[in-house]
Amino acid sequence: MFTLIDRQLIIGYFKAYFICLVSLLSLYVVVDLFTNLDDFSSKQKDFLHTLSDIGMYYSFKLTQIFDQLCEYIVLLSAMFTIAWMQRQNEMVPLLSSGVSTRRIVTPVLFSAFVMLSLAVG
Repeated sequence: MFTLIDRQLIIGYFKAYFICLVSLLSLYVVVDLFTNLDDFSSKQKDFLHTLSDIGMYYSFKLTQIFDQLCEYIVLLSAMFTIAWMQRQNEMVPLLSSGVSTRRIVTPVLFSAFVMLSLAVG
């Protein structure tokens, strides 16, 4: 059903998706934490209790953050997959052998569609 190039692109897409997911969620949490750090430390508590409150807050808030960022993660993953393939000079032999650009991008778009449809539910 899938050729070797299709499987390579799909695996590359999911690697990029995981990297973008972790990077953007971490960046969002760090920026939000520094914005709200005064709220967490305003009560007279010890350091471990403050860390526990921060952990509980962001463990519940991660789903909301993911819901806000899921479209951007899908888009960035698709762009990174194609850019990485072009950077590694893997597209040149495919294009010179007569494979169309649409055929190369189809597995990436299929993977993006699958991940976006999972995020909507």
